[in-house]
Amino acid sequence: MDKPIYLIGARASGKSTLAKIVATRLRGYQAIDTDLLLTERLGTSIADFVSGYGWSRFREEECLTLSHVARMASTRPLVVATGGGIVLDPRNCQLMASTGWVCYLKVSEAVLIERLKGEPKGELRPSLGKGSIEEEVKRVLVERSALYEACANYILLAERPCEELCLEITEKYQKSVQ
Repeated sequence: MDKPIYLIGARASGKSTLAKIVATRLRGYQAIDTDLLLTERLGTSIADFVSGYGWSRFREEECLTLSHVARMASTRPLVVATGGGIVLDPRNCQLMASTGWVCYLKVSEAVLIERLKGEPKGELRPSLGKGSIEEEVKRVLVERSALYEACANYILLAERPCEELCLEITEKYQKSVQ
């Protein structure tokens, strides 16, 4: 069985979109989105869950969801779009590293801001604190960039067309599993 591909990066870096494209290109793979699985399991949006239970509890639930996905990957090939904060828990990084191939979709602050402003999804993407989108993106990148890089097997500069990114991911992944 081929190792799963885990896509990590900030919100709006393109993980969910690329997971679908890469899974289609690697025939027989299934695209999975940990945030969608989590909301289905919890029966509520991430924003509502965080509002009711807090970020700490959400991160525990996220860890449980990733563990479930890793077990799924032992029975079928997966391309996994993870939540932007999945790297905040070292257990998640260890699990992804031990079970699959991790690709960091690195996107500039300016592009992330542009994407978030152009496609607001408040119920799916709760604010990570007070302040503007610009302040939040800057804070998140300062907090997480080193974690994304440390967790990744491959860093993909992800500001090009999706088809180019898909080709690069699949080539690097296939070389890594040979």
